[in-house]
Parts: sequence; C-alpha cells; structure tokens
Amino acid sequence: MDLLQQFADRLDSAFDASGVDAIEGSAGALAELAASPVIPAAVATELAILERDGNTSAAQWNGAELVLAARSRWLLAVSFYRNRIESTVTSVPNVGLVSLLSGEAEMTLFDLPRGFDPDRFDRQARLGSASSHALGDAPLLVDGRRHAVRMKVARPSVVLRLFSSHISDFQWRFDAGTGKPLDMSVAQQSDTELESMMQMVAALGTPNATQLLESLCGHRNHTIRWKAIQLLARRDRDAAIERLHHATGDPHPEIRHAATTTLARLEGEPA
Repeated sequence: MDLLQQFADRLDSAFDASGVDAIEGSAGALAELAASPVIPAAVATELAILERDGNTSAAQWNGAELVLAARSRWLLAVSFYRNRIESTVTSVPNVGLVSLLSGEAEMTLFDLPRGFDPDRFDRQARLGSASSHALGDAPLLVDGRRHAVRMKVARPSVVLRLFSSHISDFQWRFDAGTGKPLDMSVAQQSDTELESMMQMVAALGTPNATQLLESLCGHRNHTIRWKAIQLLARRDRDAAIERLHHATGDPHPEIRHAATTTLARLEGEPA
C-alpha cells in the first residue's frame, strides 16, 4: 500500500473517531507526506497525461490545483500560487492544514469576531487580534471556527492543503485595516451554480420551473431559499404567497423578517 493510500485510510479512521478535529491530529502525517516523493511524482504524472491527451486523470483540476485524494469529509490538494498579496481578510468555511512545498508564502490568522455567526451578516462585527506565520514544513492549522485569513505570496509557491468538507455555507470578507466586514457570499461553488441555474430556468420559463423553484424553497442555504421565493413570485403569485407564509417560520431570522414584510406588501396589492 502506498503512502498516499495509507494517509487516506488513517484519516478516514480518525474522522470516524473524532470528526473534523481529525484534521488537526493529522499534522504529523501530513508533514511526512509533504517530505516524501509522492507529491512530485503525482504532479509529474498528471503533467505527462495532460501533455499526451489534453486531459488529466484528476477528479478535480482547475488549472492551479491538483486533487491528490478526496472523500466526502475531506480533500487533499496541491496548489500553485503566483505572487500576490490579498487586499482583504477572508473567513474560512472549513478546517484545514497548510504546508509549503516550494517558494515563499505567509498567512496571517485573525481571530473571528466574538459570537461570530457566519450565516448572519453583521456590520457591527469586528475581527480580533492577528498573528502572522511564514509557511514551512510544519503544517499550519487554519480553523474556520476561529480564524479568518490573509495570504501573502512573495514568489511563485506550491502549497499542500488538507481541509475538511464545509462547516459553513458562507464566507465573509473583512477590511484588513479596520477589521470591519465588507460582504458575505456563498462558500460552495455548487450553491453559486445552483443560484445561476435557478435564474436561467425562471427566465426561460421551462414547463416545470414552478415545481423546481418550490422544491428549492426548502434548501439548506437560506440565500437559496429566499432567491427561490423571489423567482417564484415572478411566475406564480399565489404559490409565492403560500411559500412566504411558510417562510414566516423560517429558521433564519432575516428570512422571517423579509417574508413578513413582503407578505404585508403583496397582500395589500390587487391580484
């Protein structure tokens, strides 16, 4: 059994025992993997495949990141970063370890605001203290339950990243100088794509658009739920009003407030 498979099997067992905290406990194994010839060999293999037929064998490849192993609860990838200094601080939607394989990079970890709730945007929130860490052989823990990050890459660098599946549906951006929140966006690409597809379906008027939008009114992400209601209102006023009545009991306070105020307006308008 090769080193990468051993790493994956041990990590799966650790997740069974301790959940997302298994990431932090895997720092030593990740350092061992980073020091081995496994990763350069995997990258060289992908390059040879790409040169030969224009595709890679990797399950996920976005041109700057090669996935080495992936499970439902975690993902291991090697990433290439060009020179950059991030202008803002970003919250992290998972728990991860970061190790430098080549180059020069630094991460600054900021304490998240006290009582931070990533699902509810709060303009009064402020980042706490910060500490800077030069990335090296010892993996750096970046815990999305406690940290927001800012990255500085002094020269082209290769980084090994192990991170859990998402623990939050949203990411925040903060001003690096003041610590004030700037905006909030969906963290998962699938949610971004889902929102775009919803708008396309509604605009095209496909026969089952109303049914599809109604089903999305129960989505786990509250921004998707609200967008589905908004799009439904453009197609079927009565169906939208029914969904708004349901939404007055939504788990998210912003949806409850928006549903209540929107209902008052819609029910006051002529049909």
